[in-house]
Amino acid sequence: FCLRQVFEPASSQAEVFAEVAPLCQSALDGYKVVIFAYGQTGSGKTHTMLGDVSDVESRVLSGRGSSRKARRTDNGVAPEGSKASSEVDAGAGVIPRALGLLFQKAEEAKTAGWAFEFEASLLEVYNEELRDLLPDSTGPAPPTSGLALQHGLKGDVTVTGLTSHAVHSQSDATTLLAKATAARTTAKTSCNEHSSRSHSICVLRVSGFHQESGERVRGCLSLVDLAGSERIKESGVSGARLKEAQSINKSLSALGDVIAALAAKEKHIPFRNSKLTSLLQPSLGGASKALMVVNVAADPSNWNESLCSLRFAQKVSGVSRDRNK
Repeated sequence: FCLRQVFEPASSQAEVFAEVAPLCQSALDGYKVVIFAYGQTGSGKTHTMLGDVSDVESRVLSGRGSSRKARRTDNGVAPEGSKASSEVDAGAGVIPRALGLLFQKAEEAKTAGWAFEFEASLLEVYNEELRDLLPDSTGPAPPTSGLALQHGLKGDVTVTGLTSHAVHSQSDATTLLAKATAARTTAKTSCNEHSSRSHSICVLRVSGFHQESGERVRGCLSLVDLAGSERIKESGVSGARLKEAQSINKSLSALGDVIAALAAKEKHIPFRNSKLTSLLQPSLGGASKALMVVNVAADPSNWNESLCSLRFAQKVSGVSRDRNK
C-alpha cells in the first residue's frame, strides 16, 4: 500500500496533528476543509480525533473551560476577560488541537490587519437522521432531531434547525465540544465497550475581514469522527443495535462510492445517497481540501478488517481535484 504517512502505535498525538495542521489552517484562507477518521469499530478513531474521551467529558461535570453561555454576537468582539488560547493537553486529539491552532493563527493575523470570527455547530448522523448535539449551550442536553438538509444553487448545503454558537477562544470551543461528546450516541458491543453508534461532525465556520483592503474570506473546517464499520456476526448486535450497525455500514458504503467516483473523475458523484455524504458535499468538491486518517487495529485477529481499511485508504489516496472549479 502506498500512503502519504504511516504512524506507529507509539506515535504521539502531536506527531499525528503535525501532519494535518497545514490543512486545518487552510480554513482561514477561505477553503472548505474536511478531516475524517475512518476504520473498523474499536480501532481508535475517537482517540485520534478527541483524545481521552473521559477527560473531555469530565469538563461537563467539572466546569473546566468557559462558564459563560455561548451566544451569537453581531460584531464578533470577545466578552471582557476572554482570550484566544492554543494550549491543549498532551493527549488531546485532532479536534481540540485544530481548534486551538485556528484561534492562535487568528490572533497572530491581527498584526496584519485581519479580524476573524468563529461559529461552531456539532451534530451527529444517527440512523440516517441528523441530530443536533448542542441544542442548549448552557449544559448537557439530549440531541434534538428534525433537522433537514437544504441544497443551494451554488452547491452549498444548509442544515435547517441546527444551532450555531459564537466562539471566541479555545476555552469556549473545548467546553462546547465536551458537552457534545457527552450527548453523542454510544453503546456496548462484543467488539467495543464504548462503540460510537453515529457519525459525529464538528463544524467550525470562519469569517475573516481585512479592514484596509476590504477583502473578506469565508471558510469552514469540518472534523468528522466516523462510526466504525463492523461485521454484524462478530459484534453480536441485535434489535436497535442491529439497525444502527446496518445504517452505519450503509453510509460508509455510500462514502466509499463517492470516493470511488471522485477518484475516477466521473461526471456524476452520488453525494445524495446518504445524509453523511450529502452534508459534506461542499467539502468534498470544488474549492475544498480533504484528508482521511485511517485507523487499523494492531491485533492480528483483525487482519481482515484492517485489510479492508487499508484498501479504502488506497482508494482515498487516489483522489485529486481541480481546485479552480
